[in-house]
Amino acid sequence: MKCFGLVGLGRLTLLFVGALALSTAIHWLRMTPERRAQEIGAKKAQEAKHQQRAKVDAMVEAEMKGSDAERKIVQKAQRKDERKNWKVQRFCEDYVQNYLLKAPSTAHFGGEAFVRMPGTNVRSGSFWVDSQNSFGAIVRTHFRCSVTDYVGRFHEVKVEQVKW
Repeated sequence: MKCFGLVGLGRLTLLFVGALALSTAIHWLRMTPERRAQEIGAKKAQEAKHQQRAKVDAMVEAEMKGSDAERKIVQKAQRKDERKNWKVQRFCEDYVQNYLLKAPSTAHFGGEAFVRMPGTNVRSGSFWVDSQNSFGAIVRTHFRCSVTDYVGRFHEVKVEQVKW
């Protein structure tokens, strides 16, 4: 078996490409003009179909990117809204703990549910707190709180005790 070097392999490749080109040229020369026109038409139709498929693929990809971008924007807004709700919740709990309880060090909060009122910048919610009263007994008290948010600062805090 004969081993080809790098130069021999290049010559062999060149010989193969030349033979392929010659074969294609002979094929075209043997064809009738009608058959050539059919093959050219078929090639153009295939190219048009390929271009159409590429356009559709590009549109689908752009739409997927757009929907991903929209989904990311919505998720980011939801996370921001959740953080604001958490800040309002902490603000209300701190207010109750510092100003309304007899023994603030014994406070244990729970049952938080804060939401932003649609179309406004008011966030409201309710929660309960277990703490000691004046006699040392643990008492659960329910509160409702609403806060108006102006550019990251809380104003108009309304905290009321809910009596069942």
